[in-house]
Amino acid sequence: MKGCGCYLDKDGSRISFPAFPVQQMEGAEGKWEVRGCCFKHTAHNEQHMCDVIASVLEKEGMVVGNRSLCLWRYSIPGEPVDVVPKYCGVFETLGERRLSSDLLPGLSSLLPHLLPSLSLSSILALFPPDRVSHTANGQPSILPTWSACCTGGQHKKKEPVNLCHTPLQETPPTFTPEGLSTGLLGEWCRTVYGMKDLLPLSQELLCTHGSVLAALYWRLGWEVGVVSSTLATNGINWGYFFDHNPFEPHCNQHPNNFVILPPGHENLLAPVDFDLAFTADRFVSPYTGTNDQSLFQSWLDSGLTEMERALGGEAVNTGVLTSAKADLSPSHSALEWGLRDTLVCGYREAVSTPSRQAPPPLPPSLRKTMDSLIRLALIVSSRP
Repeated sequence: MKGCGCYLDKDGSRISFPAFPVQQMEGAEGKWEVRGCCFKHTAHNEQHMCDVIASVLEKEGMVVGNRSLCLWRYSIPGEPVDVVPKYCGVFETLGERRLSSDLLPGLSSLLPHLLPSLSLSSILALFPPDRVSHTANGQPSILPTWSACCTGGQHKKKEPVNLCHTPLQETPPTFTPEGLSTGLLGEWCRTVYGMKDLLPLSQELLCTHGSVLAALYWRLGWEVGVVSSTLATNGINWGYFFDHNPFEPHCNQHPNNFVILPPGHENLLAPVDFDLAFTADRFVSPYTGTNDQSLFQSWLDSGLTEMERALGGEAVNTGVLTSAKADLSPSHSALEWGLRDTLVCGYREAVSTPSRQAPPPLPPSLRKTMDSLIRLALIVSSRP
């Protein structure tokens, strides 16, 4: 259910469920907004756009993460601003865990488990010299992907490195993360045990992909790119526009609007959150009141750019309010930026290819290993 009330107020105080706190709007002095619910126009719009987007993505072999079922209108005694009708959208949901808040942080936390003896010099050698900087204490580090490869004019952007054919020699974890509950610990051990036959001995992975981690990052980026570019090609804006704050756009086109699909699906990700999506033919410029296609295209392009920067590690538009950062060694931190580069490579491949075709089917052992890595990453990111 989307719009089923808030558990926490803006100051973090716990409130009853369902509740609709009223708070001042950011960037709009003197205006207030109701939180925790959908509204009539956004609720109806999301039901409609879910169906529209599902139709265009189906042609690319992709699915949406939420399938529309119905709407529910609230009627709660004593509700705030009772003149505003409050709605809840009801969906069949294919996944709950998200790309930015769950999977990518979890994969980052796995790096010391999968590559315990990583050499900093060997990772630095994978990057061109102009990507290497130094910290205040002289420690070499890698310029972040979003800053080096996704910012500035085309002539200023550096090419991201692609680690897909770099043999990283990942090994199954030999120790367990701290803080796992009994249930998660059992799932961790079962998954690691299953990986022992898949990861270290598969010459198929080493010969064709080099690194299963890099292949996973590339595939994730490619799927995000297929969805993003398919929407743009079909004249669908995911939700990038300027609203009450003229200096900061609203942007629903970010990595945390992808849910992780469970094993058994052909793909790994599915997009969600289309309450503010709109099409070219329904677009009305807030500045001229006309169907300004030039502005519509400009906002489409900006949405694609914002997605790329977020995949590259920029924190502004990830869709995550706060994200715990893994405490990584210098070598694992450098590798993480290499994997972020690879994520962007996959994204750009999909966005820049007019007639996309899915990559060759993943070898069964590689897909099973990817599913195991995803499961371990989600276990790690489930810790309190």
